[in-house]
Amino acid sequence: FDNTNIVYDSPVKSLEELKHCCYSTDSNGKGMFLINVDNFPELERIAALHKANPIKATIGIRVNPQLGAGSIGQLSTALATSKFGIGLHDHKDQLIAAFTQHKDILKAVHVHTGSQGIGFAMMVAGVKAITDLADEINATVGEGTVTIIDIGGGLPVNFVSDEFTPSLADYQVLL
Repeated sequence: FDNTNIVYDSPVKSLEELKHCCYSTDSNGKGMFLINVDNFPELERIAALHKANPIKATIGIRVNPQLGAGSIGQLSTALATSKFGIGLHDHKDQLIAAFTQHKDILKAVHVHTGSQGIGFAMMVAGVKAITDLADEINATVGEGTVTIIDIGGGLPVNFVSDEFTPSLADYQVLL
């Protein structure tokens, strides 16, 4: 695989980890990481690194679409109170403002609605929520501001049979 396509997405990143990811390059000097920040303070830490020495990484924001719980509450990552990502409904204006303020480094939006205990309808709603946000950011800040939509999670596991369902093809049709 192309080592410039590494996504670093963790809810807690140390300053040393951020430095490593922000400044790592391939043999051509291209940044090797897409870093998805999980909160505004983390974005400000990266912005401070960039101000001191321009970073090489691409930066995105993990957005919680705040769609509610799936059928397995302990695995639900799209609750309004989820500790993962920045709540879309609670902080939409702040998200757009962050892309305005940091348009030189912010290029991606990331969503992980969940993978277990939710169906395709909720997964697709999560993707729609961030694509709508990306469209609004591009309309407000400028076309080409958001260039990456990062869809996290995975497909639910079929625990009732050996059949491989749902499939990526099924998901693709709905997207």
